[in-house]
Amino acid sequence: MTFLADQYKRVPPEEQAAIAAEYSMCISALKFGKTFKTTAAARLDRSAAAFESHLVGNDHVVVDLGASDGSTSVDLFERIRPHVQRFIAADLNDSILICSHRNGLAFFSPAGQPIVEVTPRLLWYADVAGANPIYRGLVSRRVVRFPCSGEQTRIRLLNPRFLDLTARHPNVAFLRHDMFEPLPVTATAVRVSNLLNLSYFSAAEIERALGSICANLAESGLLLISRDTGTEEHGTLFRRSGGRLVILETIGAGSEVEPIASSLRL
Repeated sequence: MTFLADQYKRVPPEEQAAIAAEYSMCISALKFGKTFKTTAAARLDRSAAAFESHLVGNDHVVVDLGASDGSTSVDLFERIRPHVQRFIAADLNDSILICSHRNGLAFFSPAGQPIVEVTPRLLWYADVAGANPIYRGLVSRRVVRFPCSGEQTRIRLLNPRFLDLTARHPNVAFLRHDMFEPLPVTATAVRVSNLLNLSYFSAAEIERALGSICANLAESGLLLISRDTGTEEHGTLFRRSGGRLVILETIGAGSEVEPIASSLRL
């Protein structure tokens, strides 16, 4: 990944998109706890268009939660740029630790928790939720022996395309943020894509996350919750109004957490 980031700076502009895409593909193999860091450019266009259509004025503070490597944050910013005063791409896991392990590599979260072991033939994910019992047993024995043998290398997980954007636009920044904590800024528009779903979190956890997100969402602010299946987009766009999240528009079949969000009292 470090090699790809360095290459991005050295190649002609017409070759940069391919390198950025390869970088995102590498990032997408990582799994932090229950959540994969799945990412790719140009895959959230339909929901982004709905988001843009409800932005009025040029002074919005926009937060893109669960931004992964920032690829789709670049797409969103470029689409809504005339409306933006400040743009923040936020994600909890912005780096990994890598070290040699047996005949492969071991990957750890910034907090030192095992993520995945990479061997010549297999990827061994530390989180085994939903896996079959045989795999769970094998992984549990391997994870105990995950400690690094040698020096650790920290790699930041931000796409070179996003870093290039922040270099050109001082009003764009990355924030390491846990969505279960209140935002450190008052946002007028928030997007949460491929994160708030019932595969990753329980209904109670989603309700708690929404409470934290909305704690610093301005009155009349927008909240877009969407997911991408690889072939389709589904989502719901809400406006905060009178202590409720009011549905403005649905994309595809809507967000699967729409009933939870609609019943929330802020």
